[in-house]
Amino acid sequence: MEQLSFRPLTPEDAGALAAVWSDPEVIRYTAILSPCTSEEIRRRIEALRPMDVFLIRRAGQAVGVAGCPPVDRERRVFGLFYQLRRSAWGQGVGTAAARWVLAHMERRYGAPTTIYADVFRENAASVRILRRLGFRLTGEEMAERGGEALHLCRYEKILGGGTEGKAPESAPGGICSD
Repeated sequence: MEQLSFRPLTPEDAGALAAVWSDPEVIRYTAILSPCTSEEIRRRIEALRPMDVFLIRRAGQAVGVAGCPPVDRERRVFGLFYQLRRSAWGQGVGTAAARWVLAHMERRYGAPTTIYADVFRENAASVRILRRLGFRLTGEEMAERGGEALHLCRYEKILGGGTEGKAPESAPGGICSD
């Protein structure tokens, strides 16, 4: 895979992020309920700019966005997300981007820093990424999205908590278990 680069979002990224935030397949398992208009994309970028959120580039082209908006900045608790245009799916970009963001968060905020990630079990690629990066399953519930019942799984990772390289634990027999 070609090397990725990351930089903070700018208003000029609106066109590039249209391929992410206006694609129904890309946003299917995200908090974005419907494809974004150009104005909604501009507002979303403005809202995310003060946070630890980055444009992902590969070979000079924007391929997605990833970051960790604060849940409780004072206590160093953040929520990981990554969203990629379809042309970047299945190429290791999500894993590399999530790994980079986690390293950034640990450098910036120190240890321990808690990172949460909510993922629908049906988004198997994201579940694999989180497990590969050492996240552990901490909760699960059913959720409805567009009339579809989905399994929402909450994962957690403590940066600097000595969990690197250890196999993630799963809640046995829950809706988010294999």
